[in-house]
Order: sequence, then C-alpha cells, then structure tokens
Amino acid sequence: MAQVDWAAGEKVSAGKRAMSSALLTGLLWAPDGRPWRSAGDQYRLDGAPCKKIRRALLEEAVVGAVMRDIETEGFLAGLIAASRAQMEESTRAKLIRRDLAAARRALEQAARRSLESDDPMYVELVRENRRRINALERDLESSAEDDRVTALLKHLTPTQLRQIIEAAAPERVALSLVGRIVVGPDLTGTIEYRQVGDVSVASPRGFDRYVPALVVAFRLAA
Repeated sequence: MAQVDWAAGEKVSAGKRAMSSALLTGLLWAPDGRPWRSAGDQYRLDGAPCKKIRRALLEEAVVGAVMRDIETEGFLAGLIAASRAQMEESTRAKLIRRDLAAARRALEQAARRSLESDDPMYVELVRENRRRINALERDLESSAEDDRVTALLKHLTPTQLRQIIEAAAPERVALSLVGRIVVGPDLTGTIEYRQVGDVSVASPRGFDRYVPALVVAFRLAA
C-alpha cells in the first residue's frame, strides 16, 4: 500500500477547486461503515466519536492526490494491471461460452437420437437443451459489457489512460476513478481506486459487492 503525504499543504488551482457542492458525497466512509455527510462547509461523521472536516480541505486533498497519481507512470501501469487481473476473475463470458458450446453439442446429440428412436425422452432432452441454450444466450448478451471492458484493457497503455483522464474535468476524474474514500476520526485512511472501465456503483452502505483495484493510504492534516 503506497503512502501519500497530504499534510504538505499543496493546493490545487482555483479552477480545480471550482466544484459543485459536496463533491465527495457518496464516496466518503468511516472504517466502521458510517458515511461522512455534507454539513454546510464541512463533512461530518455522526455517532461516536463525532468528527468534522472542512470540505474545501478534504476535496482539495482528494483531487490533488488523484491528479498527482495520474501523472505517475507507475501508478497508471499498476491500475491497468490490477484492473486486468480483476476483470479476468470477474468476467462471465468465457464460462458462458463454454457452457453454451456444451449445451449445443447436447442438443445435436439429443436431436439425432430422437430421429433414431421413438423414446419420448429424447424429445424432452431436445426441449430442455433448447431452453438452456436460450437462457445462456441471454446471459452471454448481458456479459457484453464485460467483453467491451476486457477488450479495452487488453491494449490500453498508461499514456492512453492519462490522455483519457486529462480530457475530463478534475471533479469528473475523482468521481470516475475513485470508488470510495475511507477516512477515520484520526484523519487517516485510504483512497480506493476503481478498476478501469468499472461503471458499477457501490451500494448505499458503501461496503457491499465492491472490490477496489488499488488502495492508496494517506494521513490528512487536521
């Protein structure tokens, strides 16, 4: 896990700070799963212990850290590599195609047997395999997005990724690359980066069905 020093007092430009209200709403969580909520010019962590962070300070820190990361060749290469590995684990298309090929072979065999025999079992097997093929074809269609992202990642270079990111506004970069920011009451935590091409949204609780591609640690100045 990399270490990022946010206490150096670096500031992003006024243009980068020209953010709409509460840029990080929905991204900020405490380690115990409590959300940080926007309250005026602050982010507030309710419960025990209660904590407040100036919104401008935290938003500048997050956007600045993301912008510095994307200017680093090693970071982008690592994000691409982690995203490829994650897609290889999560994609369903390869398994669906394997099952589809097996179902089609079974259908051909059952159809041939039904012509050679009067046993109604083979007619029913034909029907069952047709239903299975139809279901698998629907699953394959739904996995098309996985295929698109996998194809994108296969040949994506750090330079190309940087060009894509830099064409967007800084706040859009933060929202598209950062999946979650975990900040504790002691102002230490992590930035969790999504896999490249991940368009899924974390659940309202923030911790369900979410696997970050890269995690970067930080300590925020009080």
